[in-house]
Amino acid sequence: MLEKGLSDAILSQTVIHLECSTLPLAVYREVAAHLRQVEGVQVTLIPQTSHSFNYLESQVGGMVLTCSDEMQDLARNQIIAILNHYHQRHQRLGWSLLRS
Repeated sequence: MLEKGLSDAILSQTVIHLECSTLPLAVYREVAAHLRQVEGVQVTLIPQTSHSFNYLESQVGGMVLTCSDEMQDLARNQIIAILNHYHQRHQRLGWSLLRS
């Protein structure tokens, strides 16, 4: 289950910066593709900024979700459901908000 602060951000903000430091690139791409199916959502993957490679860390720095101003609560709840799905599927991951 997502943290309350993250759920609140998704329900109220138009730009949300998320990251999971251990999520593999392929799964980030899968999550992004899944989120792009929600009407009014755009997803951009943030490149990793680390100068050294570590197999235990993600190759992605995070992702930015941009939600349209007209987005309905139903669509925002779909975003929460998708992120919860991946949270449950990949037990070691935890989404966190990046400060912009």
